Amino acid sequence: MASFLITECLEKIFLNFLDIPAGDTSTNSSTINTSTNTSTGDLYACTLVSRYWCKVSTPLLYSYPFHHFRNLTYRDDDVKSKILDHYFKLIHTLLKCIPHDIEQTLNEPYLAMHFHLSTFNYISFIRGLIFHDVIFHCHRQDWFTYLGLETTSVDFFSLMVLFTKFLCKHCNNLTILEFPFKIEVSLFDDMIELLSPKLDNLKELYYHGKSCHGLPLKSCYSNIPMHFYSKLDNIRSINLLCSDIVEAISLSKFIPLQNRLQHFILSDYHSAANSNNGKYNIVINSLSAQKDSLQVLELRNVSFKNVDGKAIDLLGLLKNIRKLKLFWCRQFNIKLNSWTRNLPKIEEFEFIGFYIEDMSISFIIKLIQSASLTLTRLVIDYDRVDAFDYNVTQIYDQIPLYLHSLTHLTLTQIRQTELVPIFTSCIKLVYLSIIPIGKIEGYLENVIPKRLQIIQFRKVDFINIDTLGPSLKKCVNDGGKLKYLEIKGRCNVSQECFDLVGKLGVKLIIYRA
Repeated sequence: MASFLITECLEKIFLNFLDIPAGDTSTNSSTINTSTNTSTGDLYACTLVSRYWCKVSTPLLYSYPFHHFRNLTYRDDDVKSKILDHYFKLIHTLLKCIPHDIEQTLNEPYLAMHFHLSTFNYISFIRGLIFHDVIFHCHRQDWFTYLGLETTSVDFFSLMVLFTKFLCKHCNNLTILEFPFKIEVSLFDDMIELLSPKLDNLKELYYHGKSCHGLPLKSCYSNIPMHFYSKLDNIRSINLLCSDIVEAISLSKFIPLQNRLQHFILSDYHSAANSNNGKYNIVINSLSAQKDSLQVLELRNVSFKNVDGKAIDLLGLLKNIRKLKLFWCRQFNIKLNSWTRNLPKIEEFEFIGFYIEDMSISFIIKLIQSASLTLTRLVIDYDRVDAFDYNVTQIYDQIPLYLHSLTHLTLTQIRQTELVPIFTSCIKLVYLSIIPIGKIEGYLENVIPKRLQIIQFRKVDFINIDTLGPSLKKCVNDGGKLKYLEIKGRCNVSQECFDLVGKLGVKLIIYRA
């Protein structure tokens, strides 16, 4: 019967299987979950039911194909090696859409014959593009091995340039566009020229200023292409904008053009430790035009050293901010403390860094105190110096005093004695992620909040099954709602441990790190 559902009904059903990862490109933190291969298994299975289901589900399956491989750009080489095979299969499938162009443009009839015409024009279904650096970086022999080619005479770089331009020319209804690294000058100009006339429905735009790989340095932009945003000034529909700081002037003109910018990510991979020459001030000033709509603000690798008083006052005008994320920012100053009093609607705050400064501690404490009635999610993750680091203790002391509405809490290393008052006061907690100092069983012996459903322990090297069982049993038998115990680390876990935890009604999940 389901085979005869009208197309509109089937599409709505299949959309439930489509997971579009967006807005999360950070790495090096257990608290940031950049997607690797978002699950497409259920949607792929739908293509096998019947020709009719295949016709309806395939366009959805290929709407955001590159987003299933974001880790190719944002994670380490170990992660990349595990998913490259699937990525090359995707490229192979898409190349089958352009055999005629391969033969005509590159004069490669053998190559064109290898990529025989595909069943569908998959490229026409694409709604989101990410130009992964692996397209140009991977060794030619690796590409040919993955693609099943026996010849190495093909100009690999020309093939990828042709493929890239074809994508830009024929993806006509893009909603997400992402440039994770610098691209060769003339190629980038050609890409923007092909893309810019048909981005009226674009919702998310990302540009990162990270170095390119596999290309001569002289061929790469030293920063974002000049007037990059000026070439896209026909766009008005951006909801999420992620940009490097370097082309601050054109960026500051682009921001006010958007009808309703809701999420802004600003990164600086070039001069976080040096003078920013007023670039931050220019961009922050332009954000005031979006004060009514902006709800999420992320600052990455930003140095606050030269953010002037006027810019800080303008940050205070962004009173609709719900989420504030500060990743690897530094050189906080006392002027920023006034900003914490102008975040009346803030619900989530994340601070992630390699270390913590005295002024950033002051900022975090002031924010916790000011947001006591609204904050429901708190993330503090950095490398704690030692178990008795007074800096982080100051922050931990504020949590049970002010944040009684917390439902999500992620912390760096924490002692059991520091966690007890948090458990006592933050009774609405549903999710907890910490780095334990000592055995994890000791943390489970405390009286945990009744609503707590997920506990995650990070950087765990050893689990004692003999003591884990009784400790976990105490949590469950006290009327708690604990459903998941997540362990991230290098510990070896036996099937006996899984069985023991399962008998208590708790699912044990292990993440190797």
